[in-house]
Amino acid sequence: MLRIKNFITQCKDATKKRDKEYRLRGLEATSKELYVILPSAKSPSGDFAYWRFSCVGFVIKAYEQIQIYLLKGPIPERTLADLKSFYPFFSADLDKADTREHLGIGTGDRWPVELVGYVLHSFARNEADVVAGPYAPQLGDEYFPRQFVSGGAPHKRLSGKQ
Repeated sequence: MLRIKNFITQCKDATKKRDKEYRLRGLEATSKELYVILPSAKSPSGDFAYWRFSCVGFVIKAYEQIQIYLLKGPIPERTLADLKSFYPFFSADLDKADTREHLGIGTGDRWPVELVGYVLHSFARNEADVVAGPYAPQLGDEYFPRQFVSGGAPHKRLSGKQ
């Protein structure tokens, strides 16, 4: 667990460093700037000097520090409509090509996005199974507990539509 703590400390330190750099330049870091959907964790690069994560990506990367791998493919593919429902804070922006590119989904109409429900299902296994190997998510695992869906559309009861 010390490796997870060190990983979190490194991320906090990088955040403080980034915030200081931004303040010196008169800029403001936004959560949208630091968020990525696919891949769920993106290491620093020449384009962006800091780690970028989805919520799930941060958890997955932290557990990888102690060689616990939470998910394995194939990851169910999601449509743009699905992503708008799973990421309501980006819903309006997901129609913009530059926003989709920034978030890692770019062009296309389906993407293998790691979702919170998948990680919850992984953790819902007994501890020995979590440590022994990753969980293979299924369609419907985006909800916890699992909701049986067809064709990737949200369950009517959960989407509020009848």
